[in-house]
Amino acid sequence: MRRRTAEEIAELIEQYRTSGMTRLAFCAQAGVARSTLDRYVGQARMKGQRMVRVRLQQRGPEQSSGFVLVLGKGRRIESGWNFVDAELARVIRVVEAA
Repeated sequence: MRRRTAEEIAELIEQYRTSGMTRLAFCAQAGVARSTLDRYVGQARMKGQRMVRVRLQQRGPEQSSGFVLVLGKGRRIESGWNFVDAELARVIRVVEAA
């Protein structure tokens, strides 16, 4: 089996996202293993992420129930610790895209 080019992978992901089909149905129609599609989608998602340096600051005891994340352009996200990692990642993507 030959390897797909980056352009072919991007086109396959776009077709999947716009198809409105389930992963299983799309994979059957496109002749792609579900694990392959999952890997392509995961890799595409990771390309948009980057590591950033953070600085932790000690806060007073009255403010110890959460955290403040300061993003670029002075944007701040304040939250408690009760969240799923994916939710925080989604909030950061939305804020950074604005």
